Amino acid sequence: MARPHITENRIPCEIEDCEKNFARMADMRRHVVEVHGSPKRCPEPNCNWGGAKRGERLEDHKMKAHPEIYNGTSFHNTVRQYIDLMLEVVLNVPEGFGTPSPRILGQAPQPEGSMGG
Repeated sequence: MARPHITENRIPCEIEDCEKNFARMADMRRHVVEVHGSPKRCPEPNCNWGGAKRGERLEDHKMKAHPEIYNGTSFHNTVRQYIDLMLEVVLNVPEGFGTPSPRILGQAPQPEGSMGG
């Protein structure tokens, strides 16, 4: 069963003459960008793609329509490559590398077998 449409406490579109209203501010802002904003165009010469109002859609277009240029250069792929690189670096650290010396820790070396204390 559908919920009744609630009109009180709604957020109106901030664009004059637009009669849309929204339950959340984020929804209104997205509406303004998607409906009233200028489309983002593909930067590739001779691309006749119509454009999109949201940046994610432009990124999707570039990856699908121009993979030879943009494959692996989206923000998400860049982050994924960075994480993979960091994991590789962490996994290849030699044993004992980066262990602070007792002098740095402010402790005198203890003879082997002693309990310290």
